[in-house]
Amino acid sequence: MNKKLQLAWCLSLVILTANAQHKNVEIGVLSDTEKRSIPAAAISRRDAKFLVVKGAGSTFYLSSDGGLTWQTSTAEGMQRAEWLTMHSDSKGNLFAVYATPVDNHFRIMVSESKDNGKVWSSGVTVSPVAADQKYPGASFDTKGNLLVTWTENVTNSEGKCESAIMMSTSSNGSKWSKPMRVSQLGGVCDENNEYATGGIPAVAPDGKSFVSWSNNGKIFLDRSFSSNFWLENDIVVHDITPGWKLSVPGYSYVAAPPQLVVDQTKGTYHGCIYITWSDQKDGEGDTNVLFTRSNNYGDNWASPSKLSSGETKGEQYGSRMAIDQSTGYIYVLFFDRSAHEDDQTDVVLAYSNESGGSFKTITVSETPFVPDDKSGAGVYLDIAVNGGVIVPVWTRTHDGHTSLWTTTIRQDELIKAVEQSKSKKKK
Repeated sequence: MNKKLQLAWCLSLVILTANAQHKNVEIGVLSDTEKRSIPAAAISRRDAKFLVVKGAGSTFYLSSDGGLTWQTSTAEGMQRAEWLTMHSDSKGNLFAVYATPVDNHFRIMVSESKDNGKVWSSGVTVSPVAADQKYPGASFDTKGNLLVTWTENVTNSEGKCESAIMMSTSSNGSKWSKPMRVSQLGGVCDENNEYATGGIPAVAPDGKSFVSWSNNGKIFLDRSFSSNFWLENDIVVHDITPGWKLSVPGYSYVAAPPQLVVDQTKGTYHGCIYITWSDQKDGEGDTNVLFTRSNNYGDNWASPSKLSSGETKGEQYGSRMAIDQSTGYIYVLFFDRSAHEDDQTDVVLAYSNESGGSFKTITVSETPFVPDDKSGAGVYLDIAVNGGVIVPVWTRTHDGHTSLWTTTIRQDELIKAVEQSKSKKKK
């Protein structure tokens, strides 16, 4: 990348806003005991018509026609699949990574589906250590190996409990490498902003591996340029204020750890690293979704930019990010209140085809909702993208009920919506 291109690449990003209506589909209603259920979404990398959304408990929602219709399925043996994340390999096989209680401890498990989410295999334990293992993250490298990270409470050299980011890899989802500790700085074992959590792995096209996480009010990155050697010191990417756990009106708290993706395409920006997070450096009541990037494997980072759909103060929070490895488009989904003067909340999608040099935003929810103070529900969302197909999922509250929603968007529809919005403004 030449100096002129690199300079332009690191300038403050531009935000273009468009309003587009995409047909929202309610695919499930959560019971009072399931209101905090965290949804997950996946698209088959072999055939983008097959979509899978994880609901509450062992419930999955399946579509074989690109999101036009949905069917409900139950995964036996996954009743307590907590903090689940789903990913498709290049053959279209789905892998669910989650934590489940085993012998009074949470253990990280992996289940596989070879039929687009209809049937799931029994969970395979990633690490046999009898310690609490929570908040898994997962990613495939370009060779089809699955990398899994998680937070584990360990005993340090002083005999005290501390939280650490661990990682293991597998070529088939059944046999796993010996877990290794990625984070050097330990966090507390109580789940506050000094707790090490939100570990997410990602791999560049040349095999270089990266893991990001949050601990003690900072975003950290570790990296390996070979299969075995990792940095002895963690890289500080940026402060995160006050940390991964935020106070937002309408919720008991908002869990918003940083998100990490790496461009694996063959395009201009292959190997670029992207991180997004929610931040309150401007104070409570003005939460912002921030974005930064590195084009030299984490040595340097661009100044963080705000992904806001409005010019006024407001709450944008809870971001989830994905990259379409077939196009290099970056997508960031988040909750947004900038269009309202109260706690009414929209779901907004920001996307970029310029390595994050500029972003466009659209509101994907048809109507806003107001979070339920008592339940703390409605904060959870996820996004999956592949082959120009984008599937955001989110929970919302209405009339005391919590429900799970989705919509299916095509990349060409986004481009058209923005062009129409620009034409209207010129008039």
